[in-house]
Amino acid sequence: MTIFSSSNVFSCSKIIFIGALSFFISGCASMPSLPSSPFQLDQLDLSPLQGKVIVIDPGHGGKYGGAIGKMGLKESEVNLGVALYLWGALQSAGVKPIMTRTADTTVAAPSHKQLRADLLARSMMSNTVNPDLFVSIHHNSNTHRPQKNNLEVYYKLTDSGASQELAECIMNRIRNAFSITQAQVLPGNYSVLRGTRATAILGEASYLTHRENERRLSLHGFLKLEAEAYFLGILDYFARGVPRIFDVTPDGDVYTQAQPEVIGWVKDDAYGKGIDPDSIKLYLDGVAVEHFYDLLTGKVSYIPSHPLKNGEHTLLLEARNRGGNSAHPVRTVFSVALPPAAVVLSPIVETIPPDGRSRSRITATVLDSNRNPVADGASVAFSTSAGELADSVVPTSFGKATTHLIAGYQREEAAVVATCNGLRSSCTVTFDKPEKNLLEISIYDLQGNPVKGADLICGKELCCVTDYLGYCFYQKDSDEELSFAVWKDGYQSLKGSFSVKGDEVTREELLLKPVDNGLMWNKVVVIDPHGEDGISTSLSSPAIERAEANFKTAFYLKEMLKLAGAKVFLTRGNDFIPSPAERVIKADAVGAEVLISLNHKKGSSLGYYFNSIKGKFLARSIKQSIDDELSCKKVKMIESTNFVIVHTEMPAVVVNIDYPKCKRLPGDKEERAWTEARVIYQGLRSYFQSNH
Repeated sequence: MTIFSSSNVFSCSKIIFIGALSFFISGCASMPSLPSSPFQLDQLDLSPLQGKVIVIDPGHGGKYGGAIGKMGLKESEVNLGVALYLWGALQSAGVKPIMTRTADTTVAAPSHKQLRADLLARSMMSNTVNPDLFVSIHHNSNTHRPQKNNLEVYYKLTDSGASQELAECIMNRIRNAFSITQAQVLPGNYSVLRGTRATAILGEASYLTHRENERRLSLHGFLKLEAEAYFLGILDYFARGVPRIFDVTPDGDVYTQAQPEVIGWVKDDAYGKGIDPDSIKLYLDGVAVEHFYDLLTGKVSYIPSHPLKNGEHTLLLEARNRGGNSAHPVRTVFSVALPPAAVVLSPIVETIPPDGRSRSRITATVLDSNRNPVADGASVAFSTSAGELADSVVPTSFGKATTHLIAGYQREEAAVVATCNGLRSSCTVTFDKPEKNLLEISIYDLQGNPVKGADLICGKELCCVTDYLGYCFYQKDSDEELSFAVWKDGYQSLKGSFSVKGDEVTREELLLKPVDNGLMWNKVVVIDPHGEDGISTSLSSPAIERAEANFKTAFYLKEMLKLAGAKVFLTRGNDFIPSPAERVIKADAVGAEVLISLNHKKGSSLGYYFNSIKGKFLARSIKQSIDDELSCKKVKMIESTNFVIVHTEMPAVVVNIDYPKCKRLPGDKEERAWTEARVIYQGLRSYFQSNH
């Protein structure tokens, strides 16, 4: 390594080399002074670091250069300079440091053309080596506020334990090294943090767009000081001890008992001060439960006080040591599947005409010894003494198995039997003229497939719901003209009337047409009505009025999308507004394809994350719809710094409609919210059509 010293405070032209890096400073100028460094490796207790594996990720690289200072300094090179110094210090301390890159190149193979692939390559590299820590090194920029030079250290959004604790240790060391007053530890959902399983942080130690800071970052001594601060923060973290949780059971098992014993083990390492008993939390299906902790052995145990229902269950065990460091929480999944103890068989219609066509739905309800529905998939065999069965073997779903009995041509009784796990139940259906008028409806889509779950509304009453064969049965006491409506999310509603007669079965086949040709079917959309974080909407203020307006628009948009067949989730209700981080976690958990954040601040705009091509296209699609329909004044496309927009995994946009500046928006609040929702829906439709 060849380094030109910065001790000479005046220089007219200077090149500084750090490994493969070179920084060029031109012009006669006073060189920045550097803080003194107390860092002496041989005087530190390095034993907590021995044998640790740490992945160092110099952000950006190659064609993804990151931020660029006004004097031309590239973030990718600065990140690598700090990373190389950190790598050297960690290796000297007995750590196994692994670099995601060692030159100004991409991490992904050159054949990959998208930034996403390069980011995924970094987290995949980390997951392959299963490190103790993942440290991503970056330097920020803000061209709109060049005076900004904050310190920001982001921890993995879903890990407010170990990752946040590591971030705090590193933030404190960097802040003290450079006497930074504006320093924050923040949750982050950047791709490398989201995709990395290890304890992970992303450091934005300073801003390249700050002119004086860019000059400092051009000096090898400054990069070395920053690396030393990272090193000391990492050492501080491990010196507090890192507890672990292990051997949590049940894990992946299927239990034939409803109250299985839960066992887990918690242990601190040699550098910690022991486990804090008050920090141990055990959750069953998301609910905290009382457990027993053995201080001597570290055993955590629990037996459910009530029988668990059949099906899948989750466990989550958390713990922290007395030094303030958290163990990685352990989550397990297990199933309860008690054997069937009772079968109950019942027909929906007890008498059907002997015409070889009429049907009666036969349902077997299968329960365990605790009278809970058995687990899905229990096999039920049906047989009949007369007529014909649509299906003779049916697996249970939510404890029920359903088939259809088709009438024969003779007047007789059909004995239907259901058998499950050696248990039997029977019922009788008579083939004869029914006492009540019988309406039998079959509902199909345009391809001839049966439509399950369609509601048949007779007047204001729910007559019936179609089953897996698209059938719907209804009985009336008298002859009449029956008005009906059919509703099913994803399909256009259908209205009409039936003439129901007592001397025959009224049979109708109905066809449902999809909304927008099924464009929105199964699309997963998250709607984020903006509000004042963490405050109750029962308060009164202009901010709360905006939050309520956002929620009204979100409600109508949700209904429109649901009717079109989309799966829609709101990040909040109308009573309490969660934090931005909580809203991001909720959006990611449902696997959303897009996120729409709603606001009503001054100045209509569509905000998107600058690094999201699809997010920008989504914003443009909705803007076009607003321009066409609402005639809003000066609707801008902007790069948003909104936390939810920046940190969601999916394409996201902030729709900000300043309704006093929109000529075609109604004055009534409800009508205005509905109109806004309709216009946003049209923009979403345009987006999905282009990406179909």
